[in-house]
Parts: sequence; C-alpha cells; structure tokens
Amino acid sequence: MTQRNDTGAEPAVTARVPASGRSALLRWLASYGSFGVPQAAAPIAFALLTLPLTGSASHGAALVAAMTTAQVLAAIPLSRLGVRFDARSYLRALVAVRTAGLVLVAVLAAAGAPFALLMAAAALAGAVNGAAHGYLRLLLNHITTPDRMPRALGIAATLNEVTFAAAPVVASVAGSLSPVWAVVGLAVTGMAPVFLVPVTAGAHVAAPEGGPPMRLPRLVHLWLFCAAAGSAAVAAVEVGAVSLALRYGLEAGWGFLFALSLCLGSICGGLWVSVATGWRAARRCWSFSGPPPSAPVWWLPRGSCG
Repeated sequence: MTQRNDTGAEPAVTARVPASGRSALLRWLASYGSFGVPQAAAPIAFALLTLPLTGSASHGAALVAAMTTAQVLAAIPLSRLGVRFDARSYLRALVAVRTAGLVLVAVLAAAGAPFALLMAAAALAGAVNGAAHGYLRLLLNHITTPDRMPRALGIAATLNEVTFAAAPVVASVAGSLSPVWAVVGLAVTGMAPVFLVPVTAGAHVAAPEGGPPMRLPRLVHLWLFCAAAGSAAVAAVEVGAVSLALRYGLEAGWGFLFALSLCLGSICGGLWVSVATGWRAARRCWSFSGPPPSAPVWWLPRGSCG
C-alpha cells in the first residue's frame, strides 16, 4: 500500500543540523512505522465499533470518510500554522490531538452517544493527520544526510507496508473481543511518536513566500487523476473489508483477510518491481563495465551507473 498520510505538503526547511548517531534514525523509523497504525487499522476498527451500535458496518466507513475529509481540508492550514513553532514540539502536539480524538470516539461509543458526535470526534482525529505527517517527514532532513536519504525513505516505505498489513489483522482480533478497546489500542499505539521522535536542533519551517500560485502542467493533473483512481480502488477494499466479510457469510472479524491480501499483494509487487528495475539497471551498467566480482545479480554498487 502507498502512504496514506501524505495529504500535507512537505514543509521547507530553514536550517539543516543532522542529529548525531544511528539511534536518532532508528527512533525516527519507529515513529514513522507507528504513526500510520491508526489510519491503517481505522477502517476495520470503526466498522466493528459501529456494527453493534447502528447494526451496519457501513457506518464505520462514514467515520473514515469524516477523518479523511477533515485531513484533506486541514492539512495546509495546520501546516502553515506550525511555522511559528519548533517542528518537533508541534508534531508532538498534533499527534496528541489525534490520540485525544480517537479516544473520544471510543468513549462516545461506549456511552452510546449520537452517531453525529462520533463523526465529529473522528474528524478531530483526522484533521491533524496530514500536517503531522508532513512535519514527521521534515524531521528526517535533520536526522540523516542527503546521500543516506534514499535508503532511509526505502526502509520507511517498507515499514509502512508492514504497518498496513499487520494493523488490520490486530484490529480484527482486538475488535472481535472489544471494539471499544480496539479503538483505544490503536489510539495509544499511534501516540508512540510523541515519545520516540528524536530531538533535533533548528528544525523549523520557512514561512511561505508571496507571489502568484504555480500552475501545474497537464501531465501532473493526469498523474494526480491516476493516483486518485488507484487510491480509491484500494480504499474501497480497505474501508469495505468488514462489509465484504459479511457479504460472503463470514463473521465481521474476518474482514482483515481482504485488507491483508491487498497489502501482501502490494508488498510482493513492490519487491518484484525493485528486483526487476535493479536487474535492468545492472544489465545496462555491466554491459559497459562488467559486474563487480562475486556480486549477486540484484546488487548494484552505489553510484556505479550514475
């Protein structure tokens, strides 16, 4: 699966002071992996939460829609609001707000509150998600050097795939036992970046420059349309996982099978593309210089082919 938290634009950096030590990068990767847990587990967790309350798993999709809509609308305003604050502190505040919103969803569901209040709490949790992801990505610029950035982003993408594959399974098992506590659990897990994100020096966002807005080329619009179409197809399976399970005569807790199959297919496809493109690049390189001694076919030394 692709990253679902990238609604906010990546903020610009005013200073670059990489944090020392490998531990800072490991802490950032752990923060990145745990950050996506609420969004990965929410479709199934919300469906299992609303099923006994309203008698329909589709109301869980309404909560997800409220989260996503609030995320899209609030990503840019909240990102600009953080210009005046330290990036790390602002990120921790955003994650804390998201956690409070998710816990509020669980409390309102346990109290039997009107469904409109649950949607409002879900929107509160989702509103900060896009900006928080942008600031989390910003901190990586202060933790690693540019030459190591591709490797760090590759590991982060792999962790994201694992999160979106494992979180629905855990949400289904926990939600079958207690839907309310399942939502609380994903909220607490998603709060991990508050404690894990490393300390960085000089991590601030530059104020946006004035001037006329940039016009996007037509090919960019085409790419955005294709990306939206692909994401919509993926979201239809993830959000409707519980409904699909009920449609095929399975218990609601088995909804994770559909999301898990989707994520495993994404992981396998990503590995295949990586190996295939690496092999073609290696062939192009070795046609001129030959392979390195004793190198496996998928290995390509850094910078050997430009």
